[in-house]
Amino acid sequence: MGADFVVRWDDWSGGEYGVTDPAFSESNQWSGQNIMLYESGLLGVRPGMKLFATTGLPAATTAPGPVGFDVYDESLIAVVDNPYRVPLATGTAIQMGSYPVAATKFVRFSQADGVLYSVTTQDGKLYKHENDTTVPITLPAGVALTDLTRWGYYLIGPDRDKPWRLYFSKVSEAGPEFDVWEDNAYVDVGSNLGINTMVPMFNSLLCGKKSGWWALSGVLGDNPYVRHVEMGNGPVDGRAAAGTTDNRVLYWSTEKVPHWFNGESVYLDEKYRIAGYQTGFPLDTVIATPTGRRMLMLGKPTDVDDPESLLIQQRGSWSAHALDDKLAGLAPQDVRHGYGLPDGVIFGVNETDVTDPIEIVSFEHDLQRPGHTDDLWAAPNDQGAVGLINGALVTPAWFDAQGRMVMVRNIQIQFRKWTSGIPDSLNELHVKVRPLARWQAGTINTDTQMWTEPSERAAGNGVDDSWSMNFGSQGYALGFQIEIPRMRGIAIREINVSCEVRSRRS
Repeated sequence: MGADFVVRWDDWSGGEYGVTDPAFSESNQWSGQNIMLYESGLLGVRPGMKLFATTGLPAATTAPGPVGFDVYDESLIAVVDNPYRVPLATGTAIQMGSYPVAATKFVRFSQADGVLYSVTTQDGKLYKHENDTTVPITLPAGVALTDLTRWGYYLIGPDRDKPWRLYFSKVSEAGPEFDVWEDNAYVDVGSNLGINTMVPMFNSLLCGKKSGWWALSGVLGDNPYVRHVEMGNGPVDGRAAAGTTDNRVLYWSTEKVPHWFNGESVYLDEKYRIAGYQTGFPLDTVIATPTGRRMLMLGKPTDVDDPESLLIQQRGSWSAHALDDKLAGLAPQDVRHGYGLPDGVIFGVNETDVTDPIEIVSFEHDLQRPGHTDDLWAAPNDQGAVGLINGALVTPAWFDAQGRMVMVRNIQIQFRKWTSGIPDSLNELHVKVRPLARWQAGTINTDTQMWTEPSERAAGNGVDDSWSMNFGSQGYALGFQIEIPRMRGIAIREINVSCEVRSRRS
């Protein structure tokens, strides 16, 4: 019997529908894991995170560690007990001098006129790293900084003992003097709650507290202006916030959903909730990519045995990912620091226990296909895990507008497949139908139909293919979803579902 009509999904631009009921999601949305929308419009498996081979880094001395991770020009900066620079070209670590006291707590880096500076939060000291050295910078008596950023002509940071007070470096007629910090060069921001996030935006410095947001503008030391902008929904930690390339701030707050601040008001992305989000990461968890206009957010689930979650936002839509290894953080936290990186690549570092090796990974978020073993910054799996990255997909719920009973008879999927470079690896596609509100019965899942093919049959630049499968015994229902619990090495272009209508009940 031929189909009465066809339901087609061929637009995936709406992104993950999150906690929205599948029946109320948009037709161009989907729910899934480890899949991304490519610029071609295909919905495919994300590339894996690749281990960046390094030498010369000592084993971890703290848990969880490491305590510092960022980028500097074409190098990565890692702090184990002391700072190390790892050039991307060689992977050979270079020790950048030593801190007077080994670092055991978070180290924040910032850059000013191409020179690297750091603050060790365990003692609040400021250091300058020039020509692979570590030189202390004299702060006003009794001042210990908890954070650091570059804002215009200033390096600026909150005081540990008076956390509402921002100290800043000197500006003279000759220009900025980042190494000079004067006794009375400070400005108080808001109430006595601590400033835990600083994000430059245009001519303002946005200062986030747990209680809300303040904006600092004007000329520091002469005519500063502090304005209270937003009450409530403030950031919980400077490591959980980042400025974006479109002049917003993305951050975690006490609510377990992404928060956006545009300089005037806060917006909560309430559809994308990570249950049990914790701030227990030792490093930065929210970053904006210098290219690709993507934002990434790490989240820890309540159950420590569950994989860490990674939310990726691109072109207004989200996707959710599960990581095989637990990351300590991502870099670059400050998007201004990342323009020396390879295009479309960011870096992460694995969380360590004492004596663990420091493992750095790269993530080529702009690859536009699954990873291959020949890729410089990507892989077909996460850091050598068994099997290719596994993507999962569920379509929105489709219900007949006339309330008729329908049955799925055939599904045709058009897709593109790639080779992985791993011997004997398989490209896979598993499909099943989920009838919804069956006649005098509940929701079920049909048996899974499976397409499997050796990945070496596909070419490196992708081969178009299609697969048609028949269904029939699931019974009539008011609606259905298509579930793909496994997709490896492929990207979907279109799903066509041929349906049969039951005209009357008997």
